Amino acid sequence: MNYFQFKINMRCLSIFIILLGCTKIAVAQFSITNWAAGAYYDTKGIKHAGLLTWKAPDQDTEVPESAIYFKARAQSNEIKIPAIEVSRFVVERDKFDDLDSFIVSKNLLFSRKPIIEVIVCRNAIKLYRSIVFVMSKAVRWSDGRITPAYKVLQFDYYFGPDDEHLTQLDDRNFEQMMPIIMSDNVEAITMVKNKEVDFKDITTLIHAYKHNGLPPVSAPAPLKKTGQ
Repeated sequence: MNYFQFKINMRCLSIFIILLGCTKIAVAQFSITNWAAGAYYDTKGIKHAGLLTWKAPDQDTEVPESAIYFKARAQSNEIKIPAIEVSRFVVERDKFDDLDSFIVSKNLLFSRKPIIEVIVCRNAIKLYRSIVFVMSKAVRWSDGRITPAYKVLQFDYYFGPDDEHLTQLDDRNFEQMMPIIMSDNVEAITMVKNKEVDFKDITTLIHAYKHNGLPPVSAPAPLKKTGQ
């Protein structure tokens, strides 16, 4: 095995480990129990710093809830703030002071789920993510066992110059668009052009982009639970 093959194999192993961790962490990240330090900005642009949490909306409910929850301090009572009163908010993701950034979009695409995450915003074409709980399909196994349907998170990705002008990202435009979206990061571009990742690996690619290449196994997962 030459050095190049060894490097690719180690990268693939790291990708697998990171994805495994993300699967377990994602549901907690977008449930109401996951308080984290952060701040929200109201519609007048006034900043309110404290502890925040947010629950991804449930697509199957007639009127999905769109709100964030805020505490001025850990001991304070929580306040429910409807999305209509918020312009954007940020929450701390990990010990490296990385922030997850969200906006409340007026795009009709997101009329039932207006809170969307801003994933990549440093370049002319930006990457956004819409997050919602959906019902999985029940599975019937060959031995007669049935795995019932349950709630899972669905992530839809969009790109464009701003949240009002978006195109959905999928496996057909992934290879063309991601080098443009991540044009300021050589490692991420190389991963796409070398076909080390495709659309199903987008979480890993985002992690590599934000950490300047695939980090060691000990590095934080892209969505790190923060307990308060």
